Amino acid sequence: MKEKKEEKEKSHIEKIIEVSTPSQIFCLALTLILLGYTPKLIHSCYSYTRFRRLEKPEYTHESFEDFWIVIPCSIVLRLLKMFINTYTYEFFKRKLNHKYSGDELDRKIKKCTRGIFKVLYFSFTFYLGLFKVLKMTNFAPSVMFGNGELLYTVGDWPYTPMPSTLKFYYLLSFSYYVEDGIVHLFLPPNYDYWEMVLHHVITCMLIFSSYMSGFWCIGIFVLIQMDFEDIWIGLIRVIMDFSSVATLSLLYLLLMAGWGWFRFYTFSYCVFYSFAMGIRVAVDNYSHVVSVMAMLLATLLGLNIYWFALLLKMGITLIRGKPKDLQMVVTKKEMDEQN
Repeated sequence: MKEKKEEKEKSHIEKIIEVSTPSQIFCLALTLILLGYTPKLIHSCYSYTRFRRLEKPEYTHESFEDFWIVIPCSIVLRLLKMFINTYTYEFFKRKLNHKYSGDELDRKIKKCTRGIFKVLYFSFTFYLGLFKVLKMTNFAPSVMFGNGELLYTVGDWPYTPMPSTLKFYYLLSFSYYVEDGIVHLFLPPNYDYWEMVLHHVITCMLIFSSYMSGFWCIGIFVLIQMDFEDIWIGLIRVIMDFSSVATLSLLYLLLMAGWGWFRFYTFSYCVFYSFAMGIRVAVDNYSHVVSVMAMLLATLLGLNIYWFALLLKMGITLIRGKPKDLQMVVTKKEMDEQN
């Protein structure tokens, strides 16, 4: 009882320090480096946007004013999360109270309600991005279920015609990562605390810089490829503690298949191949923006490889018939038992 009381009295900062393993500290260091470069990136995007407007005044697809919509969108997303939490909390409480109790039960329930939101949100954005944005272009390749040609990705760059729904899709995605990133900072920390901060910072920087520099034609691939796997990740987290091993195994296989196809094969093929063309096109025009975006994409690929290794570890727990959430904080007693 005394140990539980002491744990409950720990401040949020102390809890963050407790889960800051060497790998998480490395992620924190990378995050600080990227944040330090953010003002330079914003200035470069502003300069390049001004350059394009001077060269072609009638092309006004992207502007800093577009990002004002992020504030109301973020508020709406937060309210939707609160709504889902309110109306599903008791359901998950009945499902989980046999396995968890106290603060751990509350944390697990809220993680499930966030999972419900992710399933709904990413299902919507995946459909919107793939069928209402990418397929409206002439550069959706067959590996992304389109009839276009990847060579056209930067054919009209930096004045690429923008699909009508692109702006809404892109800024909605940006709003999601801004809102989710801010809220994440104040949630009870798990052992992936700083890597998720790093992921959100990378994603926000990529969305912003690709939008403002005209490379949304490449960023759209990244967003769609991430959205698909997040549907299955959210669903697995929702049902992990009260579903059969057979159901979890089926969802796990779908997740791994999607991860291999989208985050490895098409990510490497579409993003790096097309970005290589982008570097060729942009070599004389603010090439440092392109270089930073390439570095961010490489870091994102590194995170995908790391998470893939964690998913393989999760697969081992499924084979053993004891599925486990590898992100949840374990107690000192559990750690001693594992050691």
